[in-house]
This record gives sequence, structure tokens and C-alpha cells, in this order.
Amino acid sequence: MRNLALFILLLTLAHAIQAQDDALKWGYSDGDSFIGGTISVVSVEDGIGAATIAPYYSKMVSDNWAVLAEITYTKVGDASGTTFGVGAKNYFLDLGKTDVYLSMLLATNTGDIVDITTVSSSFGLDHHITDKIALTFSLAPIASYVTGDNVNNTFSFEFGNVGNMWATSTFGLQFKL
Repeated sequence: MRNLALFILLLTLAHAIQAQDDALKWGYSDGDSFIGGTISVVSVEDGIGAATIAPYYSKMVSDNWAVLAEITYTKVGDASGTTFGVGAKNYFLDLGKTDVYLSMLLATNTGDIVDITTVSSSFGLDHHITDKIALTFSLAPIASYVTGDNVNNTFSFEFGNVGNMWATSTFGLQFKL
């Protein structure tokens, strides 16, 4: 009887281990490609509003690193501007359905608003709602350097200033291709 109980226990454990191998895998791996972006609309009391559309393409070059290219169109009142950026993300913490990342971006802005070049870093997370769709949250800036015509060169170190989710954080969608 003890041998039968031991056999059933081992069979159950073997099945549980096999079931874990067949389970849906969340997260990213080398070679995955994504498209995603954010859309935001801001209204202020004096009637001047702002709208931003920011699509991007990203490609995993290893299990933890992705390179990305983005184009951002911004309209503030009657002025508008376009930003072109390239960067990288390092996914350093896997929490199951949520991946935490650090990002670095080099961007140049042209248009009516201001002509600047920015190097910035931030951290955020991607939360997978399916194996192909993730919600993206850019949570907090870490540091940035801004330079350009008619602009003072500025370096800011903002580590620890986690953005108010209704004010400075950005939310978006990302689709695995």
C-alpha cells in the first residue's frame, strides 16, 4: 500500500512538472519585435491644450535588452513639434506577468515648439495582459541632459521622484509581432 501511495505521489509530481513546462510563457526573448505607443491629451485652465501621439518600434536583441526607435508628434496650442528618438531598454526584473525596465533615449525635437536634443533615462514596467499585448507604464525619470538653440544646457538628476500616475507617468499599449 505504501508503494502504491508513493507511486501515485511521484506520478502526480511528474505531471505537475510537465504542466509547468507547457504553461504560457510571459515576458520577452531574443528576437521578439513590438510596436506600441502612447496617446495623451492635456487641457489646462487658460484654454491652451496639448496633445501627443508617440508610436514606437522595439526589437529584443537578447533576453534582457531591446533597442527602439520612436517618433513623437506634439501639438501645444497653435505650435507643433516632432521628436525622433533611438534608445535601449534593459528588462532587469521579471515578476511573472510584469517586467521592470530601465531605459535610455537619445531624441531630437524639431518644429514650432523648440529645437532641442535630449539624452534621458527612466524606469517603468510592462504588464502582460495576454502573451501578445502588454500595458506599458513609464513611471519615473532618472536623469536627463537637454541642449539646443536658444535653450540653456540643462542636466537634471531626478532619481527618487516617482511620477504621480495622473501627472507625469505615461501609459500605453504594446503589441508583440
